[in-house]
Amino acid sequence: MHQKIAAAEEIRAQLLPTEDKIDEAIACSAQLIAAMIKARADTGVGAAIGHTAIAQVSAAQTQMVEARRALIRAHKALIEAGGDVGVLTTGYGDTSECPEIEETRTKGRLRAVG
Repeated sequence: MHQKIAAAEEIRAQLLPTEDKIDEAIACSAQLIAAMIKARADTGVGAAIGHTAIAQVSAAQTQMVEARRALIRAHKALIEAGGDVGVLTTGYGDTSECPEIEETRTKGRLRAVG
């Protein structure tokens, strides 16, 4: 049993910082987008200048949010796996049950109107 607890602790030691780092990456990408928009406004260049780069960073950010969703699901699966092998989990910080992840995918595509 000691080996199972040690293995669970090692997984926890890797999982929690990974969750924190994906949140940091999402926040950094938001700051990058804001900096690019501010730079465009400060320099007085047209809105089309740098738009492709902003769109690419935004797409990367969306993928990071999807990665975050996957990590949340993995966290829940690891809690269940721990129970399957007899390792009880201990909450850190928020000790409430893991909530179900809301599915926020759009059912259709956005389109321009005008």
